[in-house]
Amino acid sequence: MLIADFKKSGGTWQWAKDGVIIEDAVENSINLALLGNGKYTVMYKMPNNKVIYTEDYEFKTLPGVKANFDYDFFYAASAIRFKNTTAGITADYSWSWNFGNGTTSAEMNPIVEFKPGPYTVTLKVTDKNGCWNEYSREIVFQFGQ
Repeated sequence: MLIADFKKSGGTWQWAKDGVIIEDAVENSINLALLGNGKYTVMYKMPNNKVIYTEDYEFKTLPGVKANFDYDFFYAASAIRFKNTTAGITADYSWSWNFGNGTTSAEMNPIVEFKPGPYTVTLKVTDKNGCWNEYSREIVFQFGQ
């Protein structure tokens, strides 16, 4: 949400994206997530159409972080090795694993012991900007698989 902070009464707001007027944007705020990347201009016009305030903004969304993982079974150790395959624009992540068996981890690629059974494993990845994404999948651990 972008909000133009200009204290004046009696006029109207007008927004444009990449030079094209946005017809239904007549308030002092606009939801950029709905309109997408671009150059935005906000104007405040008096009843005589005189523009007394104008400001330009550039809006770009970043790809963000996308949590994901693979895994391998280590039956001799009754364990699963998890391989973090998270994708994103930064390399500065923190990891929060929940293995569905009462254990958690903050390691990038943990190895965790399991008893036979189904488990929902969840990985939440947060980047240095506070953007996060979560990925869950069910894993069935069985001896002799």
